Amino acid sequence: MATFIEAVTKYGPRLRRQPTIRLERLAARLADTTGLRPSETMMVLLELRAALLHYAQLGTSLELPGLGFFRPIVKADGRIRLLYQPDTSLLGQLDDLRTFRGEIENRENIGLTPAQYKALWDAEHPDNPLDLTFAERQSA
Repeated sequence: MATFIEAVTKYGPRLRRQPTIRLERLAARLADTTGLRPSETMMVLLELRAALLHYAQLGTSLELPGLGFFRPIVKADGRIRLLYQPDTSLLGQLDDLRTFRGEIENRENIGLTPAQYKALWDAEHPDNPLDLTFAERQSA
């Protein structure tokens, strides 16, 4: 029997990823919107990274209003890590399908119930029906 995870992987909505924006491109965009030169915006971004590292090495969290919090933590094995918690206003603006301009594959399947995933899967895989035991345990 197929698992619920297999069905969600096949039919569930997912973002179509675009190429990663690198520092130079971000600096150019910021230069376009601020009136600064690209080299100046690149310097500011590199200094922001240095400041973030500086404060994290002191064990201090850094808040960037509108962006979020950066918090240093220590793992049980002694490794120091940096956690990022997005600002709620940033998440709120991002979490609006009406304004999202990227591509979402299987967009029509947003909000499907486990039973609807089963119907899709079973119609396409009659010899390997979907087992919803896991999904039912998760919702209980």
